[in-house]
Amino acid sequence: MLKKSYFIVFLLFLVINLVFHPTIKREDQINNEIFSDKLFNLSKAEIRTPIYIDGNTALDAFCTGTGTDGLSWSTAHIIEGYIIDKGGIETCIEVLNTDRFLIIKNCITKNSRSGLWSTGIKLYNCTNVNINHCKVENNDYGIFLHKSHNIVLSDNKVIDNNNGIRLFYSNNNSLLRNDASHNLEHDGIYLGHSSYNNLTGNFASYNFLWGISVSGSNNFLSNNFILNNAYGINIWNSNNTVINNLVSFNNISGIKIYGTNNNISQNTISYNGYSGISLSYYANNNILSYNVLVEDWIDIYKSFNNLIDSTNLVNGKSIIYHENQIGLEINGISNVGQLILVNCNNSLISNSDISITATAILLSDCYNNTIVNNSCSYNSHYGILLRCSNNNSLLNNEASNNQNGINIDISNNNILVKNQISFNDECGIMLQGSYNVLSENQALYNNFTGILLQNSYYNNLSNNIAMNNEYGILLWSADFSELFANNASFNNANGIQLEGSDYNIIFSNNASYNNMYGIRLEDIPGMLCICDSNDNEIYQNFLYYNLGGCISDLGVDTIIYDNSCVGNYIFGYFPEFLIGFGILGILILFIKFLKKNIEVK
Repeated sequence: MLKKSYFIVFLLFLVINLVFHPTIKREDQINNEIFSDKLFNLSKAEIRTPIYIDGNTALDAFCTGTGTDGLSWSTAHIIEGYIIDKGGIETCIEVLNTDRFLIIKNCITKNSRSGLWSTGIKLYNCTNVNINHCKVENNDYGIFLHKSHNIVLSDNKVIDNNNGIRLFYSNNNSLLRNDASHNLEHDGIYLGHSSYNNLTGNFASYNFLWGISVSGSNNFLSNNFILNNAYGINIWNSNNTVINNLVSFNNISGIKIYGTNNNISQNTISYNGYSGISLSYYANNNILSYNVLVEDWIDIYKSFNNLIDSTNLVNGKSIIYHENQIGLEINGISNVGQLILVNCNNSLISNSDISITATAILLSDCYNNTIVNNSCSYNSHYGILLRCSNNNSLLNNEASNNQNGINIDISNNNILVKNQISFNDECGIMLQGSYNVLSENQALYNNFTGILLQNSYYNNLSNNIAMNNEYGILLWSADFSELFANNASFNNANGIQLEGSDYNIIFSNNASYNNMYGIRLEDIPGMLCICDSNDNEIYQNFLYYNLGGCISDLGVDTIIYDNSCVGNYIFGYFPEFLIGFGILGILILFIKFLKKNIEVK
């Protein structure tokens, strides 16, 4: 693992330098060189009230006596060297309805936050404006272009606003080398219904939501740094080009695509919290090529006819992508960054080793496939992930030392048999919004839970081993499932845990030697409580020597009978709410113990 970490760090360093140097300056260079407050002499700057200009005549009047007429760039009007600290509801600099050539530079606009649409610099229905080397901070909106075209924003520092740079119905603009960071409520740069804009060399980091979010078409994003936001780049519409950007360390996703016919190429995407590139909700006909992903992966949900070729790399290894295929036979492959199947049916994936990557195998909208005898281990996200894929069989695979071993998401009637799922950082096997059959799987030493059923219904779990995890088998808002003859012992917390899960049948399971309860039907301490678990039936289980107790039940109308409880804490049945109730509590406990006849010797 240590060698792996060194390799990844070296690879990332090499790629960043090859791809981006010297095109984009690094963060410290951006902060210290381009955006210095010393760009103009503050001692000579004029501290003044907000500027409001409506129309060419008003702009000419404001700039009278400067020897400019605003009819060309060589004679452009200039607004320069002002410090406007509003501290109220007005916009600091607002220009409306002009087509004169105007340069706004070396200004500081700040503290316009308390009013609706309070903005540092706002243009409405303007053309031919260049805003450069301005510092815009602590406003509701930093720089706002509304129905304004042919505008250039360059080398501005737009930080600590609620919203950074926002374009709304504004086309054919250029945003160059701006720092749109630390904006507190929304995005660094947002293009709303705005097209044919060029975003090059910008820095968008530590924003509350997106670094750059694009709702518009035919925009060009290149050589931008997008770091440490909730999301990196979001593309809602079509025919945009996202090329040669660095998108890293964002909390959720790197690049998320909802639109169609976009070109995503030559980007470096690394260490984002969930996925590197995500194609979601009919993001069709997109092209992904020459992207370099480090500890990141491509996620696909309900998206089709995309071109994803082998020039895309994960940890230096090529991605294999198949779509609309029937009867594929993929056998014995290795040294692969990710294997993706979309709308592929009746295929066989066998005897392959896809490890030391991010997500090994992804099936999206695939049916009747068999995944057998594969090793999918040491991946930073998933070993095997099924999305909206039904009637597949996963047999005798190993998925260990991943973040999550096997995840079945909104996928039904799949059969998981004899898979080895161990030492994963979170879950061994996770079923989300799905109903499936799990039998004879081994889920051992996973840091959260061996088997998790979340928002899932009608699952059948039998003869699985879920031992030495934090939780053995966890049902989280999962109803109408049947757990039979599973071994959920030696777990650090509870053997079988139900959290807000109703109408389940739990019988003939072995839940012994757990550090808390054998079976618990209450909320997990320290986690969000959904509700109690009601109307479950628990019988003929073997519950021995659990340190917390045999069964903990605070639900309604749960039937508990004929369980074998030996050596558990205080009579085998110990509701948590009775702790500290003294003699009365113990008496009530004993009466409930006799009445429910939980312990059968």
